Amino acid sequence: MTTAGSPDTTSSVQGNGVMHGARDKAPAQGSSGAAEIFAAARRHHQAGRFPVAQDLYERALRADPDDVATLYAFGILALQTARPTLAADLLGRAVARRDGAPDAHYHLALALEMQRRHAEATAHYRRAVALKPDYAEAHMNLGNALVAQGAHAEAIPCYERVLALVPHSAVAHYNLGNTLAALGRLPEAETQLRAAIAVEPGFAEACNNLGSVLRDRSRFAGAEEFYRRALALRPDYADAHNNLGAMLATRGSAAEAIAHYRHAIRLRPDFAAALDNLGLALARRGDSDAAVDCFRRALAFAPDGLDALHHLARELLARGEAAAAVSLLAGALDRNATAETRGIFVHCVNALADDELEQVRGHLLRALAEGWAHNGELEHVCLRLIKRGQAMAACIAFAEIAYPWSAAADLAPSAA
Repeated sequence: MTTAGSPDTTSSVQGNGVMHGARDKAPAQGSSGAAEIFAAARRHHQAGRFPVAQDLYERALRADPDDVATLYAFGILALQTARPTLAADLLGRAVARRDGAPDAHYHLALALEMQRRHAEATAHYRRAVALKPDYAEAHMNLGNALVAQGAHAEAIPCYERVLALVPHSAVAHYNLGNTLAALGRLPEAETQLRAAIAVEPGFAEACNNLGSVLRDRSRFAGAEEFYRRALALRPDYADAHNNLGAMLATRGSAAEAIAHYRHAIRLRPDFAAALDNLGLALARRGDSDAAVDCFRRALAFAPDGLDALHHLARELLARGEAAAAVSLLAGALDRNATAETRGIFVHCVNALADDELEQVRGHLLRALAEGWAHNGELEHVCLRLIKRGQAMAACIAFAEIAYPWSAAADLAPSAA
């Protein structure tokens, strides 16, 4: 399973939910010289007059640059106004001066995560829960930070700790379910996602993700039911439209599948996975031009998406455009190729005309050296390429004249 927006062609799921801690607490303000300015700043801050509050926080810091309460409160304001770099600076200065404040570590971690500095955020979430073991929000977001770094197994105890503290947290059940699914522990994932929906029946993302878990367990009727339930809750849910479309396509309901793919793309025009799926459905229907257009659009939005690349290369090959397919594959062969990419390349090269082989000489030699082909699939291609060399061509021409009765004719270039 993947997070929403990934280039997976059959399913995408909504990413993990975040639990935010309270942002209205500040450590005790210590400098008497800035106390009145700070108090006024707090009043304006709590009233939502952020520009006035910022001006006063700045004045307070000029009076006392090391005041922890002002640094913390101004850092919270920076978070609330979507300025994570400023927030991280202010909150970092606060925790450097007072390491024992769990809320300051927590909010610093939030600011770092907003900048995708997940490893640094993880350290501060860990410090927050060490200082305050029952800090449910910090446990939750620590789990999310670990997931963002691919440490799914480490995240599981974090979500379990949240559930021990807040047993009816739909978000914790949901995040735990997603993480278990990513680890392939599908029965446990199903249990957690059903628990999330039981707590919060209107949780569309949980319905969508449960649909994907059921699909991966080959329980297709149940998967379709929950994709439809997700759409009943959120008709504008592009991921659920794409997932339902893929499910319908597998049972032969092509027209309905195409309608859902198109709906997903209308909602999210840069949805590469839906474009790729639509291309596949159109190709199966025989609309090759429209399919190629969809695959190309998918690659434009997700240039490293191998699914759309493979589908486009196969469609070009089926149209007799092997040279275009090989050219398309060349970049991936040097960048992020898989065994499937290399296998498609071998099929495409076999379909090239003799005068098109020179363009793939480098990749052809690499294919031979690395064993991309099986059962001699490339031997004939290599012989054709060798025969095109000028010296070899001259030898063959001489042999045909001097020894017409010999087997030299067997070396003659074959028809393209």
